[in-house]
Amino acid sequence: VLQMSGNELTDLPKTIGYNRNLVTLNLSDNHLREVPDGIIQLVNLNNLYLDKNLLEQLPRSIGLLNQLQSLHVSQNKIKTLPASIGLLAVLETFDVSENELTELPSDLRQLTLLRECYLNNNKLKTFPTCFVGRRTLEALFVNHNQIPSIPDSCIRGLSHLQTLYANNNRIEDLPDTLQFLKRLKRLYLSHNNISFIPACCCKLDELIFLSLVHFALR
Repeated sequence: VLQMSGNELTDLPKTIGYNRNLVTLNLSDNHLREVPDGIIQLVNLNNLYLDKNLLEQLPRSIGLLNQLQSLHVSQNKIKTLPASIGLLAVLETFDVSENELTELPSDLRQLTLLRECYLNNNKLKTFPTCFVGRRTLEALFVNHNQIPSIPDSCIRGLSHLQTLYANNNRIEDLPDTLQFLKRLKRLYLSHNNISFIPACCCKLDELIFLSLVHFALR
């Protein structure tokens, strides 16, 4: 484990890549404007933390870190994700919250082991379609975006989803397929444009928390 957060770093020496046995690297809360080249050589890295930097993009070479299990890049200025993100075959946790994403690459559907995905506080205009049928996904955060609806097709197959944050969007109604999320325990829908409570919410047997604050209820 190498902990280097909060040091106002703007770069790293390329020799960082010589630490081939490093499994966790924390570079959060620095002044990095790009992912240092040396990091890509850390082929055994499992956990990478780059939160609270000044990143505007991830390099295409990020896909070479194919042992990553968790990638944290929240609170940056990232506008797009590279297609190579789909090469992170064993990724389980992906946090790209509080950035400037307007869309997601379809390559995210290749992350077949993904369990938690944090997309909140971006500028997404559509509900992610890349997770259709993703049976491993347990938690999805899409709150604080500009999403107007949740299409039926996006819900299909998310049979292991336990937590869904979709609050603070522009959602007007919910799909009937929501009732098939049989393991859903927490559903956050507050601050949307939904005008009625759909019957499908009453069919979620495992649900223990439902947030409907500031609905446009009629």
